[in-house]
Amino acid sequence: VMFPNAPLPLELTGQTINGQQLAFMDISGGLLPGISRWSSSLGTEASTKGSLLGQEGEFFCGLDVFYRSAFSSSPSPSAYLNIDAYSLVNARLGFRAQRGITLFLWSRNLGNVDYFEQLLPGAGNIGHYAGVLGDPRSFGITTRFNFLQ
Repeated sequence: VMFPNAPLPLELTGQTINGQQLAFMDISGGLLPGISRWSSSLGTEASTKGSLLGQEGEFFCGLDVFYRSAFSSSPSPSAYLNIDAYSLVNARLGFRAQRGITLFLWSRNLGNVDYFEQLLPGAGNIGHYAGVLGDPRSFGITTRFNFLQ
């Protein structure tokens, strides 16, 4: 990708080389922002037949793992806009009836990992940065009922 006149990251704004103030930088051939070198996910679910409150069905538990390697959230390389690698674990446990109801408990980010989804220069570019935080650990209960069976 060619980008010879990319904007400067905040930490280079106002710098001069040989008396000439920098206005742009050439980032041609660099890494694209927001793209990790590695990203993977793995999910598994186990189930066994059973009954709950007179309903035949299956009990199940599932686990999902997501990994993302480090990446920059800025097109112009900046020492302050790099996001470290992180892994997230999600889990669920429940009952799925053959007809009618599904009930399960779930958790997202079970390990309560602190991570950024994005880092960026703050509004107005006056020398501060902002971050979009990843979701903290959360729990919930989901119920579904299918009327059309």
